Amino acid sequence: MTARVLFYNGVKDFEKDLYRLGLPKSLVDEHIDHESAHLNKARELGYKADYCITFPTGDPNNFRPAIKIHNSQDLTNEDLMKILSAVNDPSDKDIERLKSLEAL
Repeated sequence: MTARVLFYNGVKDFEKDLYRLGLPKSLVDEHIDHESAHLNKARELGYKADYCITFPTGDPNNFRPAIKIHNSQDLTNEDLMKILSAVNDPSDKDIERLKSLEAL
């Protein structure tokens, strides 16, 4: 299967699909808080960004909530580090990306 990404203009539709994927309220709230911190920082820095859910393998049981910064913008490594660091409890993926950026 091929990768698939669903995009959301607002938090309500993002939240609705997280519930549709079978997540309990506590995990939905956790994902929304986490991704909102990233999204708010990206927008504060002037980037156009939206919520998304990625399905890396195309399997509906294998998904990752995230944000998408639109490609037409020049995202700097410095700004990406600020966006990734905007959360109080970074995910393993956030930590991995931060380490790779620090190594540059």
